[in-house]
Order: sequence, then C-alpha cells, then structure tokens
Amino acid sequence: MRAVPQSKLNEDVLLLILSVSPPKTVTSIMATCRCLYHEGVKIILQDPIRLEGSETTILSLLLFLRAEDFSRCSYVRMLCVDMGPMPGDIAGILVDLLPRLTRLERLELAVEESIKSYPDLLPAFAALQTVKTLVLVNTGERSLNLARTLQSRLTSAYIYLPINHRTNPSLMANKGFHPIYVFQRSAYALTALTFGLWCEVNPDMMYNPPTVIYPNLRTLTLVNNALPIPIPYMQAYPNLTHLHLSVDSEAPSYHDDLSLRPTIMFQRQQNLAWQDNQQGDAVPWERLGVFTGRVFDLWMLGIAHHIPRLVLEDAPAARPNRALIEVLEYACPEQLTISFRGVPLLEVMNSDFLEALCSTDMSRLKNLKLELHLTVYDCELDVGHALSIIGDALAPLELSHLEITVRDVGLYPDIQFRDESNPLAMAPTVTIVHLCSRTVPPAPGTRPHPVSHLLLSRAERTLDDFDVQVFATRLVKSVPTLRSGSVAIQRPRRCGGWDRVATVSPSKSQIGEPNAEQGRVTYKELRREA
Repeated sequence: MRAVPQSKLNEDVLLLILSVSPPKTVTSIMATCRCLYHEGVKIILQDPIRLEGSETTILSLLLFLRAEDFSRCSYVRMLCVDMGPMPGDIAGILVDLLPRLTRLERLELAVEESIKSYPDLLPAFAALQTVKTLVLVNTGERSLNLARTLQSRLTSAYIYLPINHRTNPSLMANKGFHPIYVFQRSAYALTALTFGLWCEVNPDMMYNPPTVIYPNLRTLTLVNNALPIPIPYMQAYPNLTHLHLSVDSEAPSYHDDLSLRPTIMFQRQQNLAWQDNQQGDAVPWERLGVFTGRVFDLWMLGIAHHIPRLVLEDAPAARPNRALIEVLEYACPEQLTISFRGVPLLEVMNSDFLEALCSTDMSRLKNLKLELHLTVYDCELDVGHALSIIGDALAPLELSHLEITVRDVGLYPDIQFRDESNPLAMAPTVTIVHLCSRTVPPAPGTRPHPVSHLLLSRAERTLDDFDVQVFATRLVKSVPTLRSGSVAIQRPRRCGGWDRVATVSPSKSQIGEPNAEQGRVTYKELRREA
C-alpha cells in the first residue's frame, strides 16, 4: 500500500499564520520545525513583555527570554514591570537579562518597592542605553534616581508619583527630584514630558530658575499637580508649543479652600511680574500654540501673551469672578473651546462668560466651540431666553466656525445621567433610529413625549419648545462671516432626549463658488436609544 504523501505549506504561508495567531498557537507551531521555532520567538516578542501577575507566570516568561543563551533578548522592544517587593530569584534573572535588551525602546516601570528589596535593580535599569520612552508609576526617590541616572537619551517621559506622596515633604523639597533636573541627561533629545502628582514647595525653583535648557521639548503635561509654578518650566522649556494641565474632580476650588487664596494670588502676581521682567529678551513661551486645561489653572499660571488655541474646562463658581475675562485678555485666541460640563447654565449666565464674549480681546477669534449643560439647578430657568442672550452676544464676533452643544444632564434628577461625552460608555448604546427634516414633521407617535408638558419644569418646557433651526438661521444672519458649524440642542430627557442638530455649511453662488457672506442651515433630529 502506497503511503499518502504529506502536503507541505510554503514557509511564507506558515509565517503568515504565525503572525496572526495567539501566543499559545504560536508556541505549538514553533515545535514543528527549527525555522518556525526561531521565527515564532520573534513574533511572540514583538508584543510588549509584561512582568506582572503571579510569580509563576513572571518566572516562566523570564526563563523563556533566557533560553538560547539570552539571544531572544534582542527581540524585545517594550518591557513593562509592575511588581511590589520582588523575589530574589526573579530579580536575579532580571538583572542578568537587562544588559542584553539591546533594542529596548519603551520601558514601563512600577518598581519602587522592588528596588527597595533588591537594590541591584536600580543600576541594571539605569545602564540601559536604547530606551526612547520611559514610564514610571507610583514613583518614589528610588525610581526618580533611576530616571536621573538612566543612560538612554529619552524622547518622551511619563512620571506619576503615588497619590499619598505629599506626606513626604523631603521628596518635594529636593531640587534634584524636580522633573527639570531628573531628565537633564536627555535635555537635548526630550520632546514630550508628562509629570503627575507633583507639588511645588521649593521656592528656589522660582527665584533661582534652573539653567539647564531643553531646546526640543514641545509638549508638557501636568496631571494633578498642586499649585504648579510656570517660571522654571518657562526657563527650561523655551520652545514649548503644547501645554496641558489636568486635574481630577476632587481638586480643591478657589472658593472652597479660603486658606489657599493668598497663596494663589501671590503666585499669580509673581508669575506675571517675572514675565514682565523678561520682556527685554525673548518672550517666555512665545511659541506656545495650544493650552488645554481649566480656566482657573490658566489664570493662576498667568501666561501673559497670545495663545492661538485654548481648550478650556470651566466652573465659574470655583474660580475668581473675572478669571475668564483676564485669561482671554492675554491669550486673544483664534480658536476657543469652552466646556461647562456639569455646571448649571444659570451659573454660566451669571458669570463673566457673556462679558468675555463681548470683549475686544475676542477680535481674533475665528473658531468657537461651546458645551453647555442643564442641571437640576436650572429647573426654573427659561432656557430659550438664555440661549437667545448667548446668541446675541455672539453677533459682534467675526467667526468662521461655530459649534454649540446643549445637553440635559439632570433637569429631572430621578433620571440617571450617563456621561455621553465618554465614548466608552456611549459607543455600545447609541443608535440613530430616525432622521427627519424640520420642514417635514415626524409621523404621529414617532417623537415620544412620555411626560405631559403640564408636568414638566419651566426649563424642560422652554428647552423642548426651543426652535433650533430658527436659532441657527438667526446666528447665520447675525454673524455674516460664519461659514460652517453646528448647533446641537438635546430635548429634555423626559421628552425623549432627542438630539436636534442644525448644521451650517457654506452656501453656493449661482456660479458654484462658496459665498462667504452666508451659510446654509440644514436640520435633523436624532433619537438616542438607552
């Protein structure tokens, strides 16, 4: 009986199968021949190597890397180590492996306790020379020393201190642990820096700014940093183009913590005075093109020059009364985004917002985006009248693009609010089930009104009755330079929560050229299914 010949797949086909297979399948295929054994290793190690989880899992992964006389180490591009106190056997193998990671490009570490229990890890990590991106989490003095002595020339770095680190004042007071000094070995190469949970407590950083310069650093992100002082950063990062300040919702407000007011006011005055003294030389941060953060933070920093683009979060009750006006007075932006998330519209109307829109400092503004929320505190507000006032305030502006979003996030408190601005929360549940033109009324019963108008609050009634298309058309007529944009105003959630969207697009003249004098308004309604 003749043997059935075995079919042979081309090696290229097998390699393609390897490249799209999960690790367990790859390890099985690797056992079939020598070529696939070596190629399978490359495919497995092209994914990040994560030393986290159980000690057994970590040890098996380290032994896998150590096989074949450490030759596999050269395939590792990204290493993540997230452990508490590290067992001696694991730490010993890791110390042997690190010098062989000759092509490592990204290093993510949460190893403060591991370095404490096995000090040889610090010089082993610091000796790496090919890392381009460094991420340190739950960072303490040992991890900062690692970053300070790292032999690599970093292009980006992300450092996050532990939440409770502010109980250790020596860490904050040590000038050598300030991010400007920590990364001075990479001063020329670094282009982006994120530093989280730092607290400026060393006055020497303000009165004797560092002399080290980072000429190529373009992006600086400060996350939950307490009372950041911009002067040392302005000195060290003169060519910064993007500044981002991020804080959590539990950060103390200007009005809640009265003890902070003198410190905040003094710091702002110091920041402004220092910049005034620099005017004879180059303007600090004259290349800064984008600021992202709270109005309060920008006001406190006191950046005293033009910033073309501002992306702002604002809560007027949690900042000085005229902070927005003072911020715009200096920045004079061309593009402005303001989000009043979770802030009652009544609070916005009683703030300096309308006055800021009407100020001469808005003469450069061409692109404006507003996000307004309606909360339970707005239940007696005439929403239509408030929106009309905002529309009138926009008339003097020479805008080319305008976006206004109004959302009901709690006019009726018994309806649970889901944050639709969070794509992870909304993506699985948003479906468009109806589109209609304003000129063609929806069929009877398609626009749900589960609650009678008689039972609605004043805000809900005036919001539901508000004519979005008429409002958008009026905006186009009152702002003749307007060429594009949208007005998206949600119906009350007790009236279905439909999104009413009026879109402004350039009109066409008879010869087909865009007409800069007028935009065309189209209208649609979208219903979101919970």
